[in-house]
Amino acid sequence: MQHITNLSLSLCALLILCLGQSNLYAEDAGGDKPEAEQAEKKQKKERVKLSNTGGTLSAVDKNKMTITITVPTEGDQAPVTVVLTCNDKTSIKKGKEAIALADLPLNSMVSAKYNAETKTAVYVRCKVKREKKPKADGDKPKREKKEKQADPDEGEMP
Repeated sequence: MQHITNLSLSLCALLILCLGQSNLYAEDAGGDKPEAEQAEKKQKKERVKLSNTGGTLSAVDKNKMTITITVPTEGDQAPVTVVLTCNDKTSIKKGKEAIALADLPLNSMVSAKYNAETKTAVYVRCKVKREKKPKADGDKPKREKKEKQADPDEGEMP
């Protein structure tokens, strides 16, 4: 009787092990999923190559939803012009503030990350010049050094 119990437990364990492996193979092969879903998953896994650029914002076309960035080069070479398309997913900020494409100031310094194949901007950042505040004499009181005064109670010890 004990042999039958051990044998049935072994068969159950073997069956569970085999079923588990067959499910793994089915998942790897795509299982019962339609081909469209498998293709969509594959596309999501493929990464889009993103590029970075930075320079002077030389043009903004609100109608075509494009920006033109003039990128300086080294030496005597002419600057490179990069034209990027923006869409509703493009994040556009001036400093930390989100702004519209039309609000980008011309001739400002910008940086952008974009899809290298489609030239579509993922984000555009406009650098903000911070103005130095002039220091006024009344802003912060200057600390005066306290002179050490001799304590009359403290005398020289004999």
